[in-house]
Amino acid sequence: MKTLQFRVSGIPVRVEPIFFLVMGFLGWANGHTGVYIVVFMVVGGGSVLLHELGHATAHRSFGAHPTVTLTGFGGVTRGPVQPRGKSLVVTLAGPGAGFLAAAIGVALSQVVSSNSEIVTTAIDDLIWVNIFWGVFNLLPILPLDGGHVAADVLGLRPAQYLSLAGAAGLGVVGLYLNAPFMAIVGFMFGSQSLNALRSDRDRPQLEQLDQARADLLQGRNHEALEKVEAVAKAGGSFEVEVTAGELTAWAHLAEGRPEEAQAALAALRGGALRTSQLVQRMVALAEGKQTEQIAPAFVMCDDVVAAMIAARMVSAAGLLDRVLDELQLLPAGPGVPKLNGYRALQLGLHHAARFRDAARVGDILFQLQPGPLVAYNVACSWALARETEPALAWLDRAVEQGFRDTTLLDQDNNFDNIRDTDGFRALRSWMESGPPGDDAEAATGT
Repeated sequence: MKTLQFRVSGIPVRVEPIFFLVMGFLGWANGHTGVYIVVFMVVGGGSVLLHELGHATAHRSFGAHPTVTLTGFGGVTRGPVQPRGKSLVVTLAGPGAGFLAAAIGVALSQVVSSNSEIVTTAIDDLIWVNIFWGVFNLLPILPLDGGHVAADVLGLRPAQYLSLAGAAGLGVVGLYLNAPFMAIVGFMFGSQSLNALRSDRDRPQLEQLDQARADLLQGRNHEALEKVEAVAKAGGSFEVEVTAGELTAWAHLAEGRPEEAQAALAALRGGALRTSQLVQRMVALAEGKQTEQIAPAFVMCDDVVAAMIAARMVSAAGLLDRVLDELQLLPAGPGVPKLNGYRALQLGLHHAARFRDAARVGDILFQLQPGPLVAYNVACSWALARETEPALAWLDRAVEQGFRDTTLLDQDNNFDNIRDTDGFRALRSWMESGPPGDDAEAATGT
């Protein structure tokens, strides 16, 4: 089933396939069978859409260009952050649209006389869905609308505490009423609120760890280690502890000190197994104990610092061919995103200044999944390797694939070595006006 896309009064709407499945499940959970499940899907889905369009219309009244997505257990309206007063209007416009639909349903129940059980069920669903969901959505629990109202009135931090208490209460009520779905939703929202509170508490330390990560990326290993050690001494959540421990290990690996890296991982609660597979593999490699495959660890890597240090170590150890062979032998498919391994390896090699190796990996990635950004990144690597011809050839390939971001190209210092060449200027012109001959072809109609 494909994603459904359309517009309502100019507002883009996107309906993901899972939305229909959830609406069908809710219809069944409310005692409907057969065709009445379809009735509920239409009425319930339409009510959710109306609710989100209420938000979107309010956004648009303030000059925004919102979008609506229906997915999972509801909908999401995306628009710019509004100031407090306008934000309150946008938030309440959703439930307001639903209550209006419920009022219309009540009016229809009084004037429509029909022997059709389908019509009667549709009207009843219209009333029940919009009243019940509207009231539920106004509970002071984030991310429900009531939680956003509380955040507007009380501020975010008090609203998060209120949300945690409200979610816990909802979960307990669900258990008391033997309503497992309500209990699950309550505890799920409670978990989200708790994580948000923890994230706020950890934010200063995580920001300092991000600064340490930036230092590592620039080769300032000693400065990075000082920042990480300061965070570790201050203590913090388990997330902070693991992040600091792993960054400490990477800093020691960058300095060629595998024993200190191993000690940093061993000091963590739960030991090294709490950290990424890549740092474990690299510590073993540095200690001369690496026997397991390295490629799967690159597949799971989403950190540029880790990719850079690991790629540098792999290249220095002469193991790049081995890793590429391992990647090639990995099974393809959504459960094994082997392309992520090539991307991480290419990015890591580039930041490690192994530009020729980065271009080689990028070439393989392009063969597997051609695209403008892949070709552009290969061109960057060749340009920094001071290889003008392959750099221009890959940039030409990126343009042929649809790359047209002249702002990025003009600001990208990767191309400073070739920016003054005739070939670069020609490609830059092509990006703005198309290849030579386009205008003539358009004029003659060929």
